[in-house]
Amino acid sequence: MTSEQFTPGPWSVKAGGGGEYHEYIDIVAENGDSIAAMMRDTDEGRLMSRANLIAAAPDLYAACRAIAELRDLAISGVIDPKQLIPAMDYCRAAAIKARGSQ
Repeated sequence: MTSEQFTPGPWSVKAGGGGEYHEYIDIVAENGDSIAAMMRDTDEGRLMSRANLIAAAPDLYAACRAIAELRDLAISGVIDPKQLIPAMDYCRAAAIKARGSQ
């Protein structure tokens, strides 16, 4: 399998610009790298929803990989299917982050 070429997570949403209404929203990596900048929309809720989904991308990717790897082990009988539960919890947490709830 090829190695990932993206900036590792976690990523977070930071307000940019200043004042009550921000001109842009920045998605940044833990190391401070800018992942994306989004211009302020007339619908602030929609903008934050999009930004949260982008910021959750590394978590969603890692959760999907964990489920896929454990699924293969469960199907082959190497592990008990109940061992998938922590990975499923990880998926749930990533989905919650994507919705903007922490």
